[in-house]
Amino acid sequence: AEIEWGHPLATGLVFCFLFNESGGSELHDMTGFPRATITDAGVTLTASALGLGFSSAVTVSTTRGATLAPAFTYTANTQMTWETRLRDAGSDTYGTIFGAAATTGIYINLQKLSVFFASLLSTTAPTLGTVQHWLASVNPIVANVIYLNGVADASNAGLTSGGAFDEMLNDILSETFVGDCEFQRVWNRPLSAGEALWL
Repeated sequence: AEIEWGHPLATGLVFCFLFNESGGSELHDMTGFPRATITDAGVTLTASALGLGFSSAVTVSTTRGATLAPAFTYTANTQMTWETRLRDAGSDTYGTIFGAAATTGIYINLQKLSVFFASLLSTTAPTLGTVQHWLASVNPIVANVIYLNGVADASNAGLTSGGAFDEMLNDILSETFVGDCEFQRVWNRPLSAGEALWL
């Protein structure tokens, strides 16, 4: 798989993890930047039978499932978008999808999707066992919005504090994300409602 850099949605793309390695402990970022690879023995990649497009199931056996190196730093004014398509198995209370060793990040659990650093909580809870598309567009200057399957699900004007994202697929409370994850993508800009629908 290759990124078509001339596509409008490639603008500002800084992370693109497909989780299609099928084994081992290295996860590769398709953008090819220096932060392209994360490694951690706690990540287990196995074949997934969930359907077309899923090439691996992701489960995590440690509290720090996958380590980003170097970390993705952000400030109170950072604008960004995070996107994934996953199936939450629901056996975890707080499963960090993309976050930091400190108490910040994006969590999904039995109740909601929480974009902790932007003080944003989804209105709709994940449908357990169902593949769903989640997108969080963070724009502290205008508004932060969560989209579920292309439809705006929650928004606020909450401010973002500074920090750094340095891990994925784990939880600071020693609980792991349990389920299947097709990909994770991050942009260094907020995506528009039209772009969210396009995805």
